[in-house]
Amino acid sequence: MIVFRDVTAVVSSGRIRNTVLENLSLTLPTDESLVVLGHEGTGKTTLIRLLAGAVSPTSGTIERYVRVSYPVGFAGGFKQAMSVRQNISHAALLYGADPDEVVAFVAAASGMEAELHESYGNLPPQLRLKLAYALSYAIPFDVYLIDNRVAMGDNDFRATCEYIFDQRMQTSRFILTTSVPRYAKRFAKKGAILRDRQILLHDDIDRAIWEFERLTAPSNARERAVLHD
Repeated sequence: MIVFRDVTAVVSSGRIRNTVLENLSLTLPTDESLVVLGHEGTGKTTLIRLLAGAVSPTSGTIERYVRVSYPVGFAGGFKQAMSVRQNISHAALLYGADPDEVVAFVAAASGMEAELHESYGNLPPQLRLKLAYALSYAIPFDVYLIDNRVAMGDNDFRATCEYIFDQRMQTSRFILTTSVPRYAKRFAKKGAILRDRQILLHDDIDRAIWEFERLTAPSNARERAVLHD
């Protein structure tokens, strides 16, 4: 489980301050996978980063009683001057995994055997994306943290990632954030809603989707009315 104790999270960008969570006390269950629904601007990415420990709450504490991943697909930790192999091995060691096994996994999943000795800085964007996603799934975690997408890239690579994702879910769980209800229903039985600086848990994903759509229906109706004025 992951426990929020009186957590407030404020994100600043220039002069703009956005409070994502305010005085939140909540236990997120991790015995099953969970999808958190939220509209754009509600702080879904910030929530994933908070869960990962990539950012700290403004106040309060987050206690993790499971081994959580960094955000799947995150590429901010790669070193430009290091080779692809060195970057993979470094990440494996940081998370207590066997470097040789992780290198072999990433190479097979991404098809980047020939690029292992290339410096990361020389990789084109599409290969950096493949590396980031393949490495995320190469390291075993109890809970994988996913911001919006299980996979990205070309069709073949997305299919590979989705296959690996399905295999990992045999023994692990995930927390995924999205604004797309049909995507939520595809991946989990439990749901939650990020709204008004709080997280509202639901034991049933259909109930979460229904509540999410109900809560936003009035604003959608107002938007349609404005468009037809």
